[in-house]
Amino acid sequence: MDSIDTKLMKAKVLCDDKDFTLENNEYYKIYRFTTENISGYIDYFNLKDKSLLTVGSSFDQALNANYCGTNDITICDINPFTDLYGYLKIAALIELDYLQFQEFFFQEGIFNCFSNKNIFQKNIFNKISPLLKSLSYDSNLFWEEIFELYSPKRINEFLFQYDDSPAKKVFNLYLRNEESYNKMKKTIKNINFKFVNLDIFRDNIDDKFDNIFLSNVYIAAHSIDEFQSLLNRINERNLNNYGTMLSAYIYSYDYDKDRIKNTSIIREISKGYITDEYEVDSEDNIRSFRKQRGKDLILTYKK
Repeated sequence: MDSIDTKLMKAKVLCDDKDFTLENNEYYKIYRFTTENISGYIDYFNLKDKSLLTVGSSFDQALNANYCGTNDITICDINPFTDLYGYLKIAALIELDYLQFQEFFFQEGIFNCFSNKNIFQKNIFNKISPLLKSLSYDSNLFWEEIFELYSPKRINEFLFQYDDSPAKKVFNLYLRNEESYNKMKKTIKNINFKFVNLDIFRDNIDDKFDNIFLSNVYIAAHSIDEFQSLLNRINERNLNNYGTMLSAYIYSYDYDKDRIKNTSIIREISKGYITDEYEVDSEDNIRSFRKQRGKDLILTYKK
């Protein structure tokens, strides 16, 4: 894992918008919120009092799992800022009310405005900082320097992915309304988590888990064999007997001929690790993140 000085260096390179050739730079930008409809699939998993391994630099997979009763969570991601952002989000959840949280993290306006002028404002960060420092000295040091050096607009534009689907409140159980947010404020205090910064295709992960969320990591595979090898290794090394793995999350799988063909390929690649398939929708009949017609699909495997 990179030192805090190295992480700051990488963040400054991004915010300064310099040409750079850092390895895996395409994975450096942070997702502020998930692009998956987590609330549309999370009930398919037995999470209460179970352990979870999940990818996701937005930290939303972990938060939603904790909301559903999982306290033992390991977050792995190639993004070097995942732990720093995760601690920031936890501190914000505990310290800010529902509206303040939206003001700090949401890109679009809170009251149907085109843009939110309060996103990543330093005065809101200052409310979070004391608790953040107690949770993670490095995380507070990182964000304190970033907010001091760069404008909120620049931080949002260069350090974060543009991922601001208006569906984020539907995708995330903890953001549905003020009541669910206040529930999250209580449950997050019980979470026992650890962050692992690694390349899941190259590096091994310690421990075994009852549930594993692989999201859409198949997109990062360089070949069919590489993804099949990953599934084999995760199953053998990390998935408990009777455990469940989300093998793949596929966006707008039935939208057009190309996507239908792509879904067939992913099914073939995942052969042997598909016990069930579920269409992902919501009570609001929302479209997928990419704003195309059709539904998303998850492939799951029960050991």
